[in-house]
Amino acid sequence: MKIVLDPKKSFAQNKAGYFEAAKSARLKQGKILQTIARLQLSLNEEKAKPVQLQAASVRVKQSVEKEWFEKFHYFTTSGGQLVIAGKDAKQNDLLFSKYFDDNDLFLHADVHGAAATIIKNGVEASEQARKEAAQFALSYSSAWKAGLKAGDVFAVPKTQVSKYSHGEFVAKGAFMILGKKQWFRNLELKLVLTAGKGGKLFSFPSDYAGEFGEKKIVLTPGSDGKNAVAQEIKKRLGIINVDEMLSVIPGDSKIVL
Repeated sequence: MKIVLDPKKSFAQNKAGYFEAAKSARLKQGKILQTIARLQLSLNEEKAKPVQLQAASVRVKQSVEKEWFEKFHYFTTSGGQLVIAGKDAKQNDLLFSKYFDDNDLFLHADVHGAAATIIKNGVEASEQARKEAAQFALSYSSAWKAGLKAGDVFAVPKTQVSKYSHGEFVAKGAFMILGKKQWFRNLELKLVLTAGKGGKLFSFPSDYAGEFGEKKIVLTPGSDGKNAVAQEIKKRLGIINVDEMLSVIPGDSKIVL
């Protein structure tokens, strides 16, 4: 260690100066050590505290499993029978091949491009239930898009419906009807739309004899586009899923109530 002496001071004065400097250094060192000790103690206390995790706010989209018939147009008659109608030619064939049972009744509007419609256990359905299903079948036919006000629908049991004509397979979505038909004449094209649980939109024929609920919208064929009608339905009924509404609205429409 190199020691520098001040020649202007005596040995005792130089010694005293170094002593004071050493004393000051020891005091600073002590304060530094105390600070380090306090910081270490504080750190140890923080480590000892239980960790509290803040729960993250996560929106979980619940996946609700749908019934098999919900991919089609459908409703339940006032007599309790399920009615299903195809949305296109592919669904028409699917209804026939997979869901058409011996005790069911087949309905079809008397226009080209109509939905194949089935009443489950329809052979036991009342005339009122059959009329409701017939009006439903007519509403989801090309008659709505054509702007017609009324039309005819026939009904037959499964034994009279075939996918073959003269030994050949008929076109996609088409059927061969044999024998006598039960006719429902001059039915009105009119649907009643209501809101269900979870903001789901349901459609019923206007001749439905059951209860509709407090809020409802009545549609007939008209000139208002499906998107405009869907927005008005959303405004009145509070339905959220516009895409789902578009699949329920048969075509350009007019809200009459």
